[in-house]
Amino acid sequence: MVGFNSDYIDEILCDDNSERAIDKIVEICRTSNEKDFGYITNYLLKLINETNDPGIRNMVALIFMDLRFDDAVPTLITLINNPKNKNCRGTLIYALESLNCADQIKHIIYILFEGNYECKWNLYSLIQEKIGEMSTEDRQLCFDLIHNKKEELYENLNLLNDTEEIFSNFCNNVL
Repeated sequence: MVGFNSDYIDEILCDDNSERAIDKIVEICRTSNEKDFGYITNYLLKLINETNDPGIRNMVALIFMDLRFDDAVPTLITLINNPKNKNCRGTLIYALESLNCADQIKHIIYILFEGNYECKWNLYSLIQEKIGEMSTEDRQLCFDLIHNKKEELYENLNLLNDTEEIFSNFCNNVL
């Protein structure tokens, strides 16, 4: 590609085959000169921040993953933490696996407690991949958060068990 053309990138992203679109943009980036690479990645950073289309957002995240574009980490973390993306952040978490993001896991650890199934398992996988790269302080912080959440869940479970027993006893006495 000679020179950067955002319309061309947009056209590729609209391809019905997202895997083909991702591969094509990654190839364009890898064969571009440094200046065009910068233009393309800056455009993709702007696009991922501004789009309301989760499909486009996921494709761009996967492009960043394939490129191992570490400059995207702060943007991905911000998008993961944005409440409007609550139901569509699994791929954003998955994309972090190929990026240098160990120092950012502490900012998304709460997803283990609040996220949907896909998000929780993607984060679990990310933690497995990055635990050795995390600082001692960040590992301890995450451990403490998880430990405290487990204690809270145990308390809630005990309360539910006790309440269930009350209902069970009442229902058995009524019959």
